[in-house]
Amino acid sequence: MVNSSSNTVRNYLKEIARTPLLKAEDEVKLANQIQAMLPLLERENLTPEERKIVRQGQKAKQKMVQANLTLGGLGASKSHACKRGRFKTTQ
Repeated sequence: MVNSSSNTVRNYLKEIARTPLLKAEDEVKLANQIQAMLPLLERENLTPEERKIVRQGQKAKQKMVQANLTLGGLGASKSHACKRGRFKTTQ
């Protein structure tokens, strides 16, 4: 019998797996957008262009977080399956 915490973990892993992993060049692009945003967060009275940079940086940060959750979830999923005897790993 599967307990509710296993179901919760399984559902969480399924949900985060829906976000595709990032390619290296996508990661660099998102990181650059985030870095462009950071100094603007401390400023007041931003120009429309600066507000656009902040919005892009916030979206980039969200995409990177989601992709990293997916990557972490893949590792957790494999670890969980190993512990349950579903497959063996070689070292």
